[in-house]
Amino acid sequence: MAFTEGTVQEIRELTPKQRLEEVLKRAQDSDDFFMLKWLRSGITIKNAEALSPTHCKATFVFKVDNFYGNRSGNLHGGAASAMYDILTTMVLAAMTENGDIWINGGVSRSLDVTYIRPAPEGEVLECSCEIVSAAKRLALMKAEMRRQSDGAVVSTCKHDKASVQIKRSIKL
Repeated sequence: MAFTEGTVQEIRELTPKQRLEEVLKRAQDSDDFFMLKWLRSGITIKNAEALSPTHCKATFVFKVDNFYGNRSGNLHGGAASAMYDILTTMVLAAMTENGDIWINGGVSRSLDVTYIRPAPEGEVLECSCEIVSAAKRLALMKAEMRRQSDGAVVSTCKHDKASVQIKRSIKL
């Protein structure tokens, strides 16, 4: 599904959690997204809140599927990076100020991930994402993944993005 000027207006009226749910649903309904299997695997939004018009936090919950594992049976680092990219970008859509500018996701300038401990296949992870700074052209988010079973931090992320102009119809 595509975002049009009309749907951007509709999304503007939603709460931060409702915005995230709409962005996630549209991504799941897409047929051309490389992480589609993961997006459709049962990701849930545990919570989402706007602390200010440009500062939002959200926590996503998902299970580590063997499809995204490495040879040692843990979440592959490249897969974790892609997951961070997607989830930190989604949080931008929850903003009440400048959120429309970021509805199409922008483009990554840098994505730094530090891996601390393994996330075994079958483990349920919680990924907490937060907007550190967001304006009309640049945004910085931070995130961390924790094992739900023991709360141990699996990895951390810093994601820097630049906005791109919304076209009439953008596919998510």
